[in-house]
Amino acid sequence: MKTNLNVILNIFLLFLFVTSKVYSQSPKSNIKNPIDYFNKRTAALNLSKAGIWKEAIPLLENLTMQYQNDCDLFYLLGLSYYQTERYQMSIKALKKTLACGGTILSNIPSGSAPSNDIMIKIAKAYALGGDKANSLIWLQK
Repeated sequence: MKTNLNVILNIFLLFLFVTSKVYSQSPKSNIKNPIDYFNKRTAALNLSKAGIWKEAIPLLENLTMQYQNDCDLFYLLGLSYYQTERYQMSIKALKKTLACGGTILSNIPSGSAPSNDIMIKIAKAYALGGDKANSLIWLQK
């Protein structure tokens, strides 16, 4: 009986730990199904960490439409667009990342979480898209 209680307590503590990490970038969230959100968010994060950008995009687009306050999702979407040479869409998603507070994600290929690095990524996207004027503006920021 004591073993079952320990298992239940451990599962509860694990759930609290995991959900605090999941919601860390989602203030004032209206997440209706936390388990579904967690599973989809984890799948998107795993695809991004593996550099499977094209497969990550549809999932991230769906998640960002549903969860507008999760800065991490917009960051991953911006990187996915950037890696698939969709620079204008990348700029929009990365700007949204900055507007909603940035990200704390790490270990993402071609990514770097500090706001300054996100601004440099935006500048590069402008440059690769042929907009040198905006590229210089973002480099100056």
